[in-house]
Amino acid sequence: MSQLDDVLSYLDAHRSEARARLFEWLRIESISTDPAYKDSCVKAAEWLQAELSTLDIRAEVAPTGGHPVVLAHTEGKAKKHALFYGHYDVQPADPLELWNSPPFEPVVKDGNIYARGACDDKGQMYMHVKAFEMMVKNNVFPCNVKFMIEGEEEVDIKQLIKEYKKQIKSYIKSVEKVGIENISEEKKKEYEETLERISKLESANEEPILKETDEHKKERDRKSTRLNSSHIPLSR
Repeated sequence: MSQLDDVLSYLDAHRSEARARLFEWLRIESISTDPAYKDSCVKAAEWLQAELSTLDIRAEVAPTGGHPVVLAHTEGKAKKHALFYGHYDVQPADPLELWNSPPFEPVVKDGNIYARGACDDKGQMYMHVKAFEMMVKNNVFPCNVKFMIEGEEEVDIKQLIKEYKKQIKSYIKSVEKVGIENISEEKKKEYEETLERISKLESANEEPILKETDEHKKERDRKSTRLNSSHIPLSR
């Protein structure tokens, strides 16, 4: 049996348990764009930190000027490293009348999970957590693993990079692969270029890592307009 078969068999055997745990996370209303949900964002970060801490990995909830980031890493002897970046924050669920079920009460229909964040990005990120769990339970470590799960992806990643550029530089210094969830190829290239620039930083007195270009401003304004629109697509 191949390693992939081992992973799939493990996940199948623990499917119900994993889904129940994911549903707990999805029920946390971690809406980063609304200050009223600040405590919920902290709760979502602490939930993930507790989940990772049950495995053979050092995890912490690190403060930022906004919502906290969850940082975690193994301390194995493998030469290769894999870094997984994702986020636990979600967009507002408005307009509620377009939902067929409560946005923060997950339901399964035709084999699909419907809830805010089920795809973007809690569901996708949790798949990596469960795959890592399989590695731990079966003592299979082809590489060291690092997680960087933030709470402001739906707002602005620049705050995270500004406050943790030394930490990020340390995280990616020996990384072989970077897993970035739920973004287009164009956006993925932008993040990879940013990470490459971070890796070349020599001191905290460098020029700002990200400067808001006209394209960034247009994207921010577009997202702000979309969040206030009455045609927000439902997350699945």
